[in-house]
Amino acid sequence: MKEFDKNIFAERAANLINNSGKLLSELKDVLHISMGTLSALKNKKGSVPNAETICALAQYFNVSTDWLLGMSEVRSTDKATKELCATLGLSDFAVSVLKQEQSVSDRINEWLFIRERIYTSIK
Repeated sequence: MKEFDKNIFAERAANLINNSGKLLSELKDVLHISMGTLSALKNKKGSVPNAETICALAQYFNVSTDWLLGMSEVRSTDKATKELCATLGLSDFAVSVLKQEQSVSDRINEWLFIRERIYTSIK
């Protein structure tokens, strides 16, 4: 596992906040984080916030605290996804694509099975 990197944390926190489409005042009310802290995070300034703030950000934006702190490249909070990423050496995006492909494959196989049952019942 990587070590904590303040610059990666600052970049990731700022990106989450800036891309959220929310006003800082809205985030302040939802996350219970001061306007000063949110402004500092948005602008990549100030010190690293306390653990409670880091956890609130990670939970709200549905990212792992390890990813937010720059200690992992896996954003997902899903345990199975994290394990697959670690085992296969894939990104969480690659794992999500594989899961979607499996889901589509399962649906196609189900449809083919139903079609076969209908076809054989007509005969």
